[in-house]
Amino acid sequence: MNNEIEVGIRAAQPNDAGAMLAMLKQLQTESDFFELDTELDQVSAASEARQIELLNSSGTNLILLATAGTQLIGIATVQQVSDVTGEVGVAVLNDYQGMGLGTMLVDELLNWQLHYSELQRLVLEVKKVNLPAIHIYHKLGFKQQSETNTTIWMQKDSEN
Repeated sequence: MNNEIEVGIRAAQPNDAGAMLAMLKQLQTESDFFELDTELDQVSAASEARQIELLNSSGTNLILLATAGTQLIGIATVQQVSDVTGEVGVAVLNDYQGMGLGTMLVDELLNWQLHYSELQRLVLEVKKVNLPAIHIYHKLGFKQQSETNTTIWMQKDSEN
């Protein structure tokens, strides 16, 4: 019997809302690096489904999901923060870290920005102690813009 599970990356769909909320709650309990602006307990699957639909049609926002079989195991987002700038967020469940998923997710965001988005710049904030993430961002062309005692702000401009 083969125990291999196919891992994939795809855009979030409205019917992913419930599973996505469950994964986000799990990520909050697993990671000191994962933070959300929203209190997840106050978000319904129906409202999250509507949000996914709106974001998918914007051209300036994106939610990508990493999957193992039918299970959601990671997420990468771009949220528009100005006319030409989007902020990146990435998280992978602990059991699936170290497999290159974070790199693949960020690479897919960059491909989307270059070929499908109106955004000219991607920015992100990363905690200084999150060395694996910092390594990924540098490897994919993000440059440090500023820092505080605990975080680094990074940026990557479109290659168009």
